[in-house]
Amino acid sequence: MKDDSIDFSEISTKRLPLRIVLFVVALAVAVGAFTIGVKKLGGNEAGYATVSARADGDAPLYAANFRLTYNFDGGSRAIRVQKNELSDAYSDALARLYKLLDAEKEYPGYEGSLAELNRRPNQDVALPQELFDILCDALERTERGEGYSVYDAPLRTEWNRIAYAADAEDFDPLHDADEAERLRAVAAQCADRGNCRLEIVDADQRIVRLIVSESYLDFLREYELPRIMLDLGQMKDAYLLRGVAEALDQRGFADGFLNTLGGLTVSLPGKIEGQYVIYSYVNKRGEAAAEIPIAPGSASAAFNAFPTTQDAGYYTADGHTRCASRPEITGEEAPIRSAFVLRRDGDIVEAAWEALRCFLWTDVPECAETAGDLLVYSLADDDGMSLYAFGKEREQIVQKDGFRLIFVDGIINETM
Repeated sequence: MKDDSIDFSEISTKRLPLRIVLFVVALAVAVGAFTIGVKKLGGNEAGYATVSARADGDAPLYAANFRLTYNFDGGSRAIRVQKNELSDAYSDALARLYKLLDAEKEYPGYEGSLAELNRRPNQDVALPQELFDILCDALERTERGEGYSVYDAPLRTEWNRIAYAADAEDFDPLHDADEAERLRAVAAQCADRGNCRLEIVDADQRIVRLIVSESYLDFLREYELPRIMLDLGQMKDAYLLRGVAEALDQRGFADGFLNTLGGLTVSLPGKIEGQYVIYSYVNKRGEAAAEIPIAPGSASAAFNAFPTTQDAGYYTADGHTRCASRPEITGEEAPIRSAFVLRRDGDIVEAAWEALRCFLWTDVPECAETAGDLLVYSLADDDGMSLYAFGKEREQIVQKDGFRLIFVDGIINETM
């Protein structure tokens, strides 16, 4: 199958170092992930262990952002067999969804992927059921107009080029007028539904068409952006986790949890114990600020404008923390620095959506009645020592020494 991703030989060298950094960072993360997995799997003792995904030559980095931790029980031989079976089930589910949701690269045997949609604008494409369902859900969330859009792929690409660069602050729109104008232009093009929209041609047959104007394709070429008009953006990992968790549950694997390096966790419904960690930004770094107990079948999502497990994709500009997950177009930092949501029903997609909505708010939220069982957020304009909590689970939070926990009802109101 033809790979119609952008040809780097045709791109000017002005922004090439940014693209190179993206690959180097991704490779470093992947190596670390697999090294940890091998070390954890060295023995077959009962208890918690990290389960490695199988290697995949077509997509060597497909599991780099994901972790599966499982609570094994029984004798050494039985555990070894279970680990192999679990690794196979985990790898199969994750690799399939990863390849279908990859918006840039097509893989042999995975017809009807997001990459195929981007490669075949204005043509009918039949989708697999799982991708069709995911896209319908993501489109509905896009239409709510709450800051998330599947059509913002070029804007996210441009912001990633900034956020992952070694000299990111120099490219920040606060400092670079040309970049500020470029971001405004890209954002305007992404927001114009006359440029790009996904049309459901036949829901029963799961046939869709990505309608793209020639002027939009010309714009992407002029701005040296990949021809990726549609992706799942900040919600992609949540859809992946949900699919993998459902696949493992169907195979009878229930005593563990899945998480991403970016802050999403879903607990399987069996034997599990531990704590969800809530982070804040203190003294120019992310610190564990509070904990709340994990429960079987629950899910949590965090979006942070600062690093917690790795440094890539975050930087500061004039004291403002910046990250690729929240592409501020030109100016000041958004008021919410971090957002954490807990849902005891285990719906990781809804947890991620609710956390993302809070994270993208341009004004301090007046209420968070839809934010699952718990919403905890921190503000960009304070020292990071205050956590604001809303929801019925807030009494379960245990904050670390020195941090303040402020209960919120409607407008911010301290009810210690």
